[in-house]
Amino acid sequence: MAKGVRGSVSVTQVFVERIPKRRHPYTRKTYMLVAQEMWDELALRLADHSIGLQTMRVYVEMARACDFENRVELGQKDLSARLNMDRSDVSKALKILIDLGFVERPRSVRAPYRMNAEVVWKGSREALQEALLRKRNERERPPAWVA
Repeated sequence: MAKGVRGSVSVTQVFVERIPKRRHPYTRKTYMLVAQEMWDELALRLADHSIGLQTMRVYVEMARACDFENRVELGQKDLSARLNMDRSDVSKALKILIDLGFVERPRSVRAPYRMNAEVVWKGSREALQEALLRKRNERERPPAWVA
């Protein structure tokens, strides 16, 4: 250890500090957090043919198009145009994805679809924690019809 003014400094620290930092080619890209179990589930469902490639195409396009906070501002018409698929096939794929829990149904007619925050997340860590807490509270809340 070399003695310095502020204490001891290892040779490794001195050596590393002199190496110029290289910029990573993906530093300006946006990233998405994806649960490994989601890919496992999709792979199993593709293998046993309970979902088809069209459903997978819709899911990947929705994940690609989602903005921060997991909103997907594409409707069925937009998805069918982007994927060159029949609108009824997109509707069936969305129903499957909603039933599996990968996509959340819009709360109103004009509201966007959302990717399930427990499966995929695009946004800040703080917003993810808030979304997961909100989901947990919604699950714990009894249905409106229970007095």
